[in-house]
Amino acid sequence: MIPPDYRRALRNAGVDGAGGRALPDWSPAGSLQAMAELTVGAAILSVSAPATAFLPQASDAAALARDINDYAADVVAGRPAQFGFFATVPMPHLDQSVAETVCALDDLKADGVVLLANHAGVYLGEDGQDDLFTALNSRAAVVFVHPAERPGPAVPGVAPWAGDFLLDTTRAAHLLVRNGIRQRYPDIKFVLSHAGGFVPYASHRRVALRG
Repeated sequence: MIPPDYRRALRNAGVDGAGGRALPDWSPAGSLQAMAELTVGAAILSVSAPATAFLPQASDAAALARDINDYAADVVAGRPAQFGFFATVPMPHLDQSVAETVCALDDLKADGVVLLANHAGVYLGEDGQDDLFTALNSRAAVVFVHPAERPGPAVPGVAPWAGDFLLDTTRAAHLLVRNGIRQRYPDIKFVLSHAGGFVPYASHRRVALRG
């Protein structure tokens, strides 16, 4: 999902793509047409990378997240049988993210929250995020984890979306397990995009680290 205000904010910040790919055209009507052609009955809308992480000021990021979620709620209200949505929160700004999580889940009735694997270099599962996980856990929330561009330079000739995105998800998943997030917040339902990145192929390495 790319709401008009989000596209405008990206353009104003000089952001014209994510992960080495240009932003696609998107509209609710276009999404419904694609769903009909592919015999998809319902879809969950969410914003992908870079979400609000390109805005360094917490107030700006929070305002954009609210605009995105209000837009998504309006789209869902118009087509409740075809659409749901995962709310955007302005990470890595923790206090604002908790507030937006509460508003989106309690008031806008979002179906869950989308969190990037890293927000401006701050990885999901790092220390200091307990207030957010507490809010999510108390609501038994669904958390959809989507990758973003990893911190540091890209490898020449390899677009981030083609390989680094999968590693980004894997890093976040590792931190969520290593730092005990899954154990301490058992009611959060984490969904890893792209079949979990490299997690299925690296699970034996996680076991070795525990030993």
